[in-house]
Amino acid sequence: LLWVGGPTGARKLQYSGFRRALERRAIRAGLDGFHPHLFRHTAATRWLRNGGSETGLMAIAGWANRQMIDRYTAASRSERAIEEARRLGFQ
Repeated sequence: LLWVGGPTGARKLQYSGFRRALERRAIRAGLDGFHPHLFRHTAATRWLRNGGSETGLMAIAGWANRQMIDRYTAASRSERAIEEARRLGFQ
């Protein structure tokens, strides 16, 4: 169970409460440097790594320009380039 609502279960969970709940759980799990946007970084990287298009990623993530792709996938850029080169026969 990730979290439980108020006594009636009818309270809305705002972004700030969601963020705090995730951060507390990350601390308990021993995850250093966690922040909720890691989900976006991970999803964008997996999308491209698994053959998804940049146009499709922009559409699904609600991004208006390609700069967001660069921002969210910068850490995996080299890894993806090496894999692409292998797939294309450049070794």
